[in-house]
Amino acid sequence: MYNRVTISQDEHFRVEDVDNLSRFPQKGVEKVIADWLGDLRYRNLTTVKDGQNAVQVAAGSAYVGGRQYVLAEPRNVSLIDEKPLIAGQRRVVVLAAQGIDDRPAPAVGRDKTVEVPDGDGGSVTQDVVVTVSPYTQNVIEVAKLASGLSTQELDPVIPANVVPFCRIVLDVDGIVGEPAMLWPWRIRSINELDIDQQALAALMDIFIGEIQALRNELVALQSGLRNSVSHATIEAVIYDVATLKDINSIGDAGAPYALDRFASAAEVAADDIDFKGRVGEGFQLPYAAEDKRALSLWNPNDTRLMHANAGLLFPAYDPVVGYAVHSTGMSAPLGGTVTQTMTLTKIALTRLRVRYGRYFHYLQPILFNKLLSDADIVYRVFARQGEVLAHPYGFYADRYRDWVRFYRRRLIVDRFIHAYDVWLKTTATIQGVIKAQTWLQAQERFIPAIRLGIINWAAGAEVTVALCKLRADGSPDPTQVIQSVTLAATAFKKYAQGNADTMTRFAFPVPAHVARGGVGFLTSTSGTVTIAMASGDRFLGGNYFESTDGNFFIGSITQDMAHAVEYCQFRATTMDIRLNNLSLSGGIEGADINCPAILPDNAVAQFQPFTGGAWKTMAQLPGDEGMVETEDDQIFGNGTGSTYDFRVYLTGNEWVMPVLDLGNSELTVFRADDDLRYVSVPRSVPTGPTWSKVQVRARVAGYDAARHTLTAVVKHGTALTTEVAADGPAKVTPVPGNNAVDLEWEMTVDPNNNLYQVHITGATNNIAVPLSLIEVFSKVVE
Repeated sequence: MYNRVTISQDEHFRVEDVDNLSRFPQKGVEKVIADWLGDLRYRNLTTVKDGQNAVQVAAGSAYVGGRQYVLAEPRNVSLIDEKPLIAGQRRVVVLAAQGIDDRPAPAVGRDKTVEVPDGDGGSVTQDVVVTVSPYTQNVIEVAKLASGLSTQELDPVIPANVVPFCRIVLDVDGIVGEPAMLWPWRIRSINELDIDQQALAALMDIFIGEIQALRNELVALQSGLRNSVSHATIEAVIYDVATLKDINSIGDAGAPYALDRFASAAEVAADDIDFKGRVGEGFQLPYAAEDKRALSLWNPNDTRLMHANAGLLFPAYDPVVGYAVHSTGMSAPLGGTVTQTMTLTKIALTRLRVRYGRYFHYLQPILFNKLLSDADIVYRVFARQGEVLAHPYGFYADRYRDWVRFYRRRLIVDRFIHAYDVWLKTTATIQGVIKAQTWLQAQERFIPAIRLGIINWAAGAEVTVALCKLRADGSPDPTQVIQSVTLAATAFKKYAQGNADTMTRFAFPVPAHVARGGVGFLTSTSGTVTIAMASGDRFLGGNYFESTDGNFFIGSITQDMAHAVEYCQFRATTMDIRLNNLSLSGGIEGADINCPAILPDNAVAQFQPFTGGAWKTMAQLPGDEGMVETEDDQIFGNGTGSTYDFRVYLTGNEWVMPVLDLGNSELTVFRADDDLRYVSVPRSVPTGPTWSKVQVRARVAGYDAARHTLTAVVKHGTALTTEVAADGPAKVTPVPGNNAVDLEWEMTVDPNNNLYQVHITGATNNIAVPLSLIEVFSKVVE
């Protein structure tokens, strides 16, 4: 089938020509071959090494475009010219069968009748012998297709209309390994196909029986599940239950599932030797280096400031009388014969927190959303120092509803709208007769002192004045005291009607900030003291109160104490106060400022490092998202600068200015590390079910597949010493509506163990793209 008979006009057929006609059918079968085998196939052509520099190709055939070509005898193919000359280089050579059509066979003698002249002007016929090729052949030429030189094994380009059948790799020593036959182009024999078909038929008989059995089981399962919920629904319910337990501080012990949301460090095994990370609105990258200290003044003796001995950055002021209520000729005992005991709870300045640097991620799990509602007691959380902590029963939920936050790529700011909160409190018990005065404060002010119109007093008497907030019913609240002071009788002055300078001045250790709204002061005396009173409509801005038990107050709208309230009149309305430098050996990448502060309306505090030849604002407080977006985004550059001059720039007016409590502040400058390791607390598997797998899901903020790598393992066994890797790579699922993804792993564990611990290792190859885990959810599977 590879040869065709050739004959021209007047040539005589010989016996062997007739035989060849039956042996060499070519046309007609080409279409059948092309339909059956395809365009490019080969048969045999087995190739083996012949030393290091040549191969032996066995006889075989090739089919190109339906035509058949033959390699009648084995062929030796030399590869010495294709060998690389430089160590380390490689070249790939592919042997291909190239079809040559109609190559003539060896010549033979054949009789031919020809006409020759007879010499008389006519012609006669006679037989002569001519040398011709009796047939042509379609033969195979073995082509060597070579790639370029490379350190890798790169295949050459295969041209069309050739059949590749062998792949050979060469280095400087010659052939590497054994030649590889290219099976996709090989033709299998009919016998091989018949054997495979019989095996498949036998296997199909087995499958048919199994399929019928599965059909029967499927019908039973459909009947059982028709009225039940789906697996996805059960999975969602398990996750929701874990979330509710986590919010309400219900432990995961004895449950086949667990959830860590990192509201506090209690949910991680921080004492584990492999633990590496920080808990704060997610599991964050740890610090590679840090310097932590309190904010402090560059010049503690700066005359523009006052109360530095109390640890405050308090702009200098002059006390002036804001208003005074004078006597109408009446008086009342400030003391009496009945002594009560009252507990004062003094609240302190609310902290503000500024976090600057690409280390920080803004995350918003359910715990943080709930801070903006009135349901804090239900969720048992509250904010302190910009963090979410467990909510102790007895705290007031509405104290946390005015929490505000604004953020951007490198800046997170947490603060409270009100100037005071109970992140820190002190209590004191006083005894005496309790009376109080309230008034309506129309504008924010700082109050350095309260003056009382004292008329008479007994030797040894003491009077305590405590400035406080009011309850909802307008009475003074002893549990919300802002400032207090106690004076002995030796410091009293006799009040002369109409003269505020003759009132006794109760100066607070530090001026108290009061917001718009109701405010008042409590008085308690341990001796006989008489105070002047006003009656009628002399003072319409407040009420006079008396208490018989130190808690319940009875008010009077027709009487008021003779008193005066002082305000701070600030000497400067803009101030740039130098603080000690930001410094960290090796470079600063970010900063975390945690500072108690008073930030009245119309007053601004800006933290400013000196960088790039100018003072640049790290954060402006108060502020909103629009204001924050205008702040500088490249203060610490590439993180190599180790020292920056630092200041706070204050802006206000003559009645209100920002005040910072430097003594109770905390400043951290740092460089972030590039890897973390989350370690869960040990989880116990409930007795009863047989478990064989642990499924772990980690929600990752700002996930970047090109820069972040995360792996998970489970340690189990009594001593948690058996480490099991994930069964395969993590499944990555984007979280709708959030810049985060869920990574899921599954580990096969020993069902005889009943204790496991989850370890997740993460790293970033670029610290400008930090890594953070929002939550980790795990469950065991039977």
